Amino acid sequence: MWAIVAAFGDNLRRSAYALAEDADLTEPQADKLALLGGCLNYNGYGDSLEDLHFHPAKLYQAMEPYADPFVFIAKSPAFIALLRDLMMIFA
Repeated sequence: MWAIVAAFGDNLRRSAYALAEDADLTEPQADKLALLGGCLNYNGYGDSLEDLHFHPAKLYQAMEPYADPFVFIAKSPAFIALLRDLMMIFA
């Protein structure tokens, strides 16, 4: 599932949706992984590490306990913070 998230984050949407279909995910499930991939991608944009919401090492530490990205989405405060940042960018 994390590979699907990564594909979405790398803007490989066609490949990501094909992987999601192969994994028997519903469209809403695939869309959740797409949102997570986008959030993770946008965290990497900035002129310096200080511009990021999460330092990459801290973000890895927040994600590492979650073998399932759906559980990360449902339970991780880091996801909520990433989503909030993404929403502020596009507000």
